Amino acid sequence: MQRYDYDLIASWIPEGSRVLDLGCGDGVLLAGLTATHGVSGYGIEIDDANVLASVKHGVNVVQADIESGLASFADGAFDFVILSQTLQAMRNAESVLNAMLRVGREGIVTFPNFGYWRHRLDILRGHMPVSKALPYGWYDTPTSRTFAPGSAPRSSTSACCTKARRSTSCRTSSEASASSASAASPRLAPTAG
Repeated sequence: MQRYDYDLIASWIPEGSRVLDLGCGDGVLLAGLTATHGVSGYGIEIDDANVLASVKHGVNVVQADIESGLASFADGAFDFVILSQTLQAMRNAESVLNAMLRVGREGIVTFPNFGYWRHRLDILRGHMPVSKALPYGWYDTPTSRTFAPGSAPRSSTSACCTKARRSTSCRTSSEASASSASAASPRLAPTAG
């Protein structure tokens, strides 16, 4: 597999799992999981070129918008639902995360780490960070949200991963601080960019 976060994701998924890859891009992650772990599943992708690339990689892909495309999947239809490097492009991230945990037993999310020191330096210089993990300039980025200053994860790498169980519900930061829910806490692990 190509990216470090793909290897980390693969280490969390047992053989034979049912997997849904949201924003699957060219299908490399799901194709790799199928080859190495014998998983079955689908990718969801909106971009025409990426849908074609996924099909060429042997991935069952549904062309749909993630924010409305999960309604067609039954509750608990998958063991794992993956949202890799796509969260920042969602307009309504909370509903996407809740839908992930509705259709899957566990959700895995990776996202760019805008707190990475090189990215912070670019932002201080007035530039949108551009790297392997963030390959877009400010004018063509699919990113619809960024972290507020001081709220970005503190990690020595340019991306982060987290994994949550189905019993976890997604709440806004104000709800989370006001509540002392005993849901399973997500695992957070830095990934290289």
